[in-house]
Amino acid sequence: MIAQIILIAWATTAAGFDARYHRLPNWLTLGGLAAGALYALVHGTSLLGGNPLHALASAAIGFLALFPAYLAGWMGAGDVKLFAAMGMLAGGTVLLPALVVGSIISGLGALALLMLNKGHVQGKRPLPFGVGLAVGFALAVLDVIPILA
Repeated sequence: MIAQIILIAWATTAAGFDARYHRLPNWLTLGGLAAGALYALVHGTSLLGGNPLHALASAAIGFLALFPAYLAGWMGAGDVKLFAAMGMLAGGTVLLPALVVGSIISGLGALALLMLNKGHVQGKRPLPFGVGLAVGFALAVLDVIPILA
């Protein structure tokens, strides 16, 4: 239960930064990745009790899943690092729910923004994708959406 609280606090912090500043600082993303790796080294398990090698593989999968979108200019590097850190901290079972929920929330936010602005979107990246990822991550950590896990 304490691990879940820590992970949700971390995700909430990430969502707050991304919502307010449209950026995710390295101390938060890379710090989460490093903390998850250090925890796995010291304890021989990920924060949620999974195999540390699976957590490392999940971090790599999280990075590789979003990196092409970063290269295409569709999202920021912070989103990619956040998703990789999520894999390292909690394991692979959080990745799909976080991505699906994050995409739904971001899509609904984009639709609302388009409706409010009558089809005109200002700025290069008007929506912080990290907010949706953080919500999906928190729900997965709490096992609220087990159908995706």
